[in-house]
Amino acid sequence: LYATVRHSLFGVDRLLNRALVYALLSLGILLLYLGLFVAIYRFLPGDPLLQMMAATGLTLLVGVSFNELRAWVQRLVDHLFYGGWYDYASVVEAVSDALARTLDRDRLIEVLTHQVPTMMHLHPGRLEIGEPGELLSDDLPPSPTTARFRLTFRGQTRAVWTAGPRRDGDDLSTTDRRILQTLARQAEVALGNVLLIEALRRRLDEIRAVQNQLLRSREEERARLARELHDSPIQLLIGLNMQLGLLLAGVSSEELETSCLMQELTAVRAQVRRLLSDLRQVCAELRPPLLDTLGLGAALRALLDEWSAQSGVEACADLSPDEVLRALPDEVSVNLYRVVQEALTNVARHADARRVTLRLTWEEDCLVLTIQDDGRGFVPVAPRDLVAQGHFGLAGMQERVALIGGTLTVESAPGRGTTVRVDWP
Repeated sequence: LYATVRHSLFGVDRLLNRALVYALLSLGILLLYLGLFVAIYRFLPGDPLLQMMAATGLTLLVGVSFNELRAWVQRLVDHLFYGGWYDYASVVEAVSDALARTLDRDRLIEVLTHQVPTMMHLHPGRLEIGEPGELLSDDLPPSPTTARFRLTFRGQTRAVWTAGPRRDGDDLSTTDRRILQTLARQAEVALGNVLLIEALRRRLDEIRAVQNQLLRSREEERARLARELHDSPIQLLIGLNMQLGLLLAGVSSEELETSCLMQELTAVRAQVRRLLSDLRQVCAELRPPLLDTLGLGAALRALLDEWSAQSGVEACADLSPDEVLRALPDEVSVNLYRVVQEALTNVARHADARRVTLRLTWEEDCLVLTIQDDGRGFVPVAPRDLVAQGHFGLAGMQERVALIGGTLTVESAPGRGTTVRVDWP
């Protein structure tokens, strides 16, 4: 008999548990009715109607509150039998909820090796996650004091969860193993979610790497084209312009006015100069020469002055000293320049602004770039929705800032202007 009770053989603990619950309920209801009869005998000895109403009311009260009373007594008895944790529903519900919100390995390990043992009065467990065939725990022999579960993903064992042993030193009971098996099925689903999220993150990292490489390649190609245009076509046009100048310099003004050939040469020279100016503009757009010669500060001032002249919008700049900005890495300088270029383009197209302020200063150890306008503003959207809503310029700025390891924030509201801010690094 002692062994049966001590080790819960034949499910005797559950039988005793339920017997005690209903014994306590019966005793409580009996005492309640005895108390009612004593009160009726003492205070209502000669009023049968009130006596019947009191008994009926008590019966209805017991019937309505019986389920809640039974659940409360059950929890009390479970605490007496099992030390307070053996509320099956609460254990499974709490762990299932935690597993449903698990999105990474660390959280999954925390739930299975700490939260579950804490709730079930077990020693900390172990969770090994790896590739198929690399899990050392999978080859260990079974033990009566622990429970081991293989967690599969797409038909392959990707993790082994070891739970137990109990803190009181006993072997895991059948009930323990049944609860752990239920939790293992939930953990398997959570593991699948974690592995899928990890695969998605790896794919996103690969896509970002390709995007970054495309941005770098585009800038390199722009620089190469600018060099080739400068070294070949532009130099040829400069030489041609000089030759035409020398040719026309030896001709008198009367011959220039009367000779059709001289007039044609004058027109050709004018076309050469226009083409030369256009090619120089193309080179400046492909790769601003001031970036390589005088640095980012001078390039931004020149860009702002030219943009202000073309757009008619007042613009001012507050920049760090040129010698400080010249020390920036070339990739950072180029991408910050492109961000400013795109931001100014957006202001000219959409903002209807009267004034633009450009700042590029150091704040402690962070370089902060802001482009602020007093235009019409707009309702900002989440970065992931930029392309979907047609904000390709902002999306390109976001990609460039991410490429150099910075952060881009856009603050705007209808009628309150827009502020584009870049923090690097």
